[in-house]
Amino acid sequence: MTPIANTPWHGRGTLPQTACTPPPLREAEDIRDALKSCPAPAVAAALRFRATGDIRCLPAILRGIIGRHVTPDLSAKLASPAADDFRLVEDLGVDSLMLIEIAASCEEVFQLSIPSRELFELRTLGDINRAIAQRLCCQAPPGERAASPADDWD
Repeated sequence: MTPIANTPWHGRGTLPQTACTPPPLREAEDIRDALKSCPAPAVAAALRFRATGDIRCLPAILRGIIGRHVTPDLSAKLASPAADDFRLVEDLGVDSLMLIEIAASCEEVFQLSIPSRELFELRTLGDINRAIAQRLCCQAPPGERAASPADDWD
């Protein structure tokens, strides 16, 4: 099915974008805007992810996003190999509003949606990493149906 935004409109080009059909991202500018005040390595990783789809960029991006919401001393600890075990509330001081802001930044950078019921079940940095990686790996290319566990039941 052709999106409405790309449908010819009585010979006058295409229909204008509406609130229902967001305009395409202006890649680098939008990523830099979404990650403003994040460290340069996080922005570079996000640009690399967007260009290549390489999910190995995910930890650097997440640590940058979370790092801008926590105190500087905690932000420095995010570089630790044990950072995946850091508890969001107890160890990093992330409250519910911060978690929503973190999720919004992740959704914009990774172009995915994190349901609120799933968002508030995340307890550690590793949980966020795994949830986003799973969503990224399970997304079907446009126009294709995503694989489901039932596909393996033949």
